[in-house]
Amino acid sequence: MPVKALAGLAAIIGLAMAACALPQPAARDHPVLPQVVVPRVVPQVVAQVVARVDTEVDAAVARALAGIPFSGAVVLSRGGQVIHESASGWADHEAGRPFTLDTAVDGASLAKTFTAAAVHLLVAQRRLSLDDLVVQHLPHYPGGAHRATRVRHLLSHSAGLPDYDAFDGTLLRGTLRTTQGLLADLAARHAAPPFAPGTRFEYSSLAFDVAALVVEAASGQRFEDFLREQFFAPLAMTHSFRRPAFFADWPEPRTIGHRLRADGQRVRHDVTDGEAFAGGSNLYFSARDLSRWAMAFARATVPGSLPDGVLRAALAPMMLDDGRRLGLTQGNWYCEPGTRRCQYSGHLDAFHSVVLWDRDRGTSAVYVSNNTLEPWQHAQLARELAAAAAGAPPPARSPRPVLRIARDALPAVAGVYQRSAGRGRIELRVEAGRLLLRDAAGVTYRAFAATPEVRYVPGLDLWFGFARDGTLLLRSVAGDEAAARVDGAG
Repeated sequence: MPVKALAGLAAIIGLAMAACALPQPAARDHPVLPQVVVPRVVPQVVAQVVARVDTEVDAAVARALAGIPFSGAVVLSRGGQVIHESASGWADHEAGRPFTLDTAVDGASLAKTFTAAAVHLLVAQRRLSLDDLVVQHLPHYPGGAHRATRVRHLLSHSAGLPDYDAFDGTLLRGTLRTTQGLLADLAARHAAPPFAPGTRFEYSSLAFDVAALVVEAASGQRFEDFLREQFFAPLAMTHSFRRPAFFADWPEPRTIGHRLRADGQRVRHDVTDGEAFAGGSNLYFSARDLSRWAMAFARATVPGSLPDGVLRAALAPMMLDDGRRLGLTQGNWYCEPGTRRCQYSGHLDAFHSVVLWDRDRGTSAVYVSNNTLEPWQHAQLARELAAAAAGAPPPARSPRPVLRIARDALPAVAGVYQRSAGRGRIELRVEAGRLLLRDAAGVTYRAFAATPEVRYVPGLDLWFGFARDGTLLLRSVAGDEAAARVDGAG
């Protein structure tokens, strides 16, 4: 999940610029992650641009980015003031268009924080209730057991709706895909939810797309117009928008996703044409705009930052119907227990972005990127940028997982593991070929393969893998830890 000219990178930049002549850009601009091989080298495209100068912060960002193949932008703030912003790389390498601070990228799941905010704003305005049945607002919502789905089930990923890959067999890629079309396909198949709504967590971007339709029905506005009026315009987010369905209709030059192969060659790793659904994804933002979004949460006491209902939801715990607490808040943020330090990220193809805000310190950190980064780096990079924004020492770096876990080897890692610092136990188990993680609250989450060595758990924002000795290595933005197996197996 990362630029400002950095004193510590001066030597690297000089070598890279000598190696390849690059244009100097002007200052002031489903949870399954791709399985890729990321070169362990700094790419040739590392032109840096300075927008603000703070030597200590610059040096901290330099350390965070050192050795990472990064194309994108970083913005850090403290006390409502930007203390660092920088950009590097290419928005479109083939066209020779550099990445700037105002380059808009696919925010992927970061859209969910806006959708949740929109719902809670309408709740505060008494135009909507979290206990409303979805069918009250969307009469054509699928029937059967789906009719028991309430608005809060959409936001808690407990509606029993599938994610997008469930439609790959019936809807062709490149053709127009709308939320209404996906729901109609679901209804035509008479597909019942795999569990009673509100009783289990099952990550679903489609649920947030449906929530966006509920926002439209309750507000009488198009989703993008509601966001623009309520959030984008008041916060001066001038480079944020809902993407057009088709690339041909883009309002400005489109940012292209790419990845670096093991041989150092850059190849496209881009988003899909024809996507007209939005709410769970498909909103575009620049780093500067996301920084304004983060600062609005970090400085909640400033009049007019955001409506009170949105700010309260950002920290309010999210529950299943039986009271089990989920890893996300009602505002769709991951917040460290006992703090007002929260974050959320988006990952789609080559696009990776993260937004962090700390209301206690009044700081925020944002990065956006359009080139594939190694999955194990995301949380570490976010953590180091957050420390830089706070003026704190850089966090220690821990070893990455090394054991590859093939699908047929999943049963070997199933078991109970004791977490450190009194954080309870977690259980890994395998069901229908899927690796699941059950946390101390008794909620089960699916673990998706990010690489052969690393799994990612949406709903907990947790990365994990195994050391050579079989120790379970856990990583989040909050920190790293090791868990020992305690069920007598292994």
